[in-house]
Amino acid sequence: MGGIFINQAGYRPDSVKLAVMPFEADSISVVDFYDNEIYSAKAVLWGEDKNSGDTVYCADFSDFKAVGSYRIKYRDKFSESFEIGENVYSKALDSVSKAYYYLRCGCGLTEKYAGKFKHGVCHNKRALLWDNREVSLEVSGGWHDAGDYGRYVTAGACALAHILYGYILFPKA
Repeated sequence: MGGIFINQAGYRPDSVKLAVMPFEADSISVVDFYDNEIYSAKAVLWGEDKNSGDTVYCADFSDFKAVGSYRIKYRDKFSESFEIGENVYSKALDSVSKAYYYLRCGCGLTEKYAGKFKHGVCHNKRALLWDNREVSLEVSGGWHDAGDYGRYVTAGACALAHILYGYILFPKA
């Protein structure tokens, strides 16, 4: 039996707010830092989660709009803490943007903009095919992997997939 799942990045006051539980539950409480109940919501059977196979219950607490830090509680179980506020996604956006910038490959990053992550131009030569050294390809660009200067197709494809998922899932954002 797992925990209570919420959006750990947080919620804007007017956004949809859901708590998902892989166990039977009839209600949830929104609690403050001291575990004082601030709000309660009914939990209902949502059905089977196609990814995990779990039977899940869901509580919609979208009507709760008070700015602050909270957790969801059901009996002796708690969610991770989360924030409600107008700028809750600013830190996540800033962190992701910096990661895409700092991990860029094929160009140099100056100390002025990259700080300790500065580096010179890298991976800017044409690549030779393994089985035919007469054939070269332009493969510069992309991102380094795992905080080093390795560069792999899988990491680049995953980075691009996440960017595209953002567009596919939220085309009007």
